[in-house]
Amino acid sequence: PRKPFIDKTLRAQYPPGSVFKFVTTLAALEDGVAQEDEKIDCNGRIERSGTTFRCTASHGVIDLSEAIQHSCNVYFWTLSERVGLDRMAQVANEYGFGARTGLGLNGDSPGRIPTKTWYEQRTRFKLGYTINSATGQGDVEVTVLQVAMAYAALANGGTLFVPQVVDRVVRADGAPVISYQPQVQRQIQIPPEHLAIL
Repeated sequence: PRKPFIDKTLRAQYPPGSVFKFVTTLAALEDGVAQEDEKIDCNGRIERSGTTFRCTASHGVIDLSEAIQHSCNVYFWTLSERVGLDRMAQVANEYGFGARTGLGLNGDSPGRIPTKTWYEQRTRFKLGYTINSATGQGDVEVTVLQVAMAYAALANGGTLFVPQVVDRVVRADGAPVISYQPQVQRQIQIPPEHLAIL
């Protein structure tokens, strides 16, 4: 029933939820439509196009740092309306989402990072899709390994590595046969001040 033969780290795709909010944050900071000290009022929900989107709580007036700490959906939904779905998708792609990791094992899944074009090919695009994507919900799907890679890139200053399972192969006596050096998939240009905020 739990599909034990599917590699849950590489092949299974999940909505990432709040761990995806760094994408929305970076898109807004990089585009200059958000500031660390900007205050937004969270009353627990927003209404758009006849739909009510509910936050996890009514957080009151909070800044970006507090929004990250309390995982305030309203804050990130507001930022997403400023940057748009395609810009968030662009940042997500930079951090390895929506593409295979390059590990080369077990049918590595690319996940899914939707864009306006992706929606228009299937249905009619609505603002709600942008709002859902901002908090890692809706049609956003990623793998566990992609999340680990993205956060490693955040932690190391912007280097997205190809994941490795083997560091080196040695003989029984401990003598090295072959070593594998880390491979860089891409260097992400992230302003140090934005990285410091996160």
